[in-house]
Amino acid sequence: MFALYFCCCRVGVDVNTVLSRPDTTAVAEGRRERERAALFGLHAAGCLPLVRDGEPVAILAIYTTDPDGIDEEARRLLTAMAANISFALDSLARDARRAHAEARLLESELRYRTIFTLSSLPMLLIEPETGAIRDRSEEHTSELQSR
Repeated sequence: MFALYFCCCRVGVDVNTVLSRPDTTAVAEGRRERERAALFGLHAAGCLPLVRDGEPVAILAIYTTDPDGIDEEARRLLTAMAANISFALDSLARDARRAHAEARLLESELRYRTIFTLSSLPMLLIEPETGAIRDRSEEHTSELQSR
């Protein structure tokens, strides 16, 4: 029976609007949703924001058939669960950004290495602070050896 309720749920609510604008429209929508849920034996619900990079991206909705609703201990646990999920979302986003940066760095290194090795001009890579030669192109090595 609960599956029928969730099949009828309207998904696609703008999370930012719901979290930032608790106006009469949102209150009326919530009231209608509670009335509909009660028809399916669901007596209480808790909605918690899931956040990635400081921005809400989803809502964790918890429903119960218990007429007494969700007690304080369950609220604490659900809040901690939402925080943990948000932490995981942050970690996944950070890992994706790092992987993207590493891929760009590898592309840049390959481009540099290709230019450096295929150039017909002699090239030196000099450490600015010490003046030490860090790398030299093959052409530069050949030029030095021919002298």
